[in-house]
Amino acid sequence: MDTSTITSELTQNIPGAPALEAGSTTGQPIDLSAMHALYSDMGWLIAERFSSLEDRQRVFELIELGMRSGDPKLKHAVSTGLIEAMISRT
Repeated sequence: MDTSTITSELTQNIPGAPALEAGSTTGQPIDLSAMHALYSDMGWLIAERFSSLEDRQRVFELIELGMRSGDPKLKHAVSTGLIEAMISRT
């Protein structure tokens, strides 16, 4: 699964998650700072709205896929954006 697909699926499974930037769905490289901000927002929302997530298992599968990805930008965004935001919020 590529970065755009993982990011898109995460935003669909997290209520209130910000939408993907237009460029990220067209195959253009995603800016690291923009990815970090997006993933930080998603991490905060996961912790904040954990009980309202419809498919928690899929969300965590996607996080794991992101961490195992060959894309260093995605790994960075997941680990230092999403996961740290979840930890900070909890």
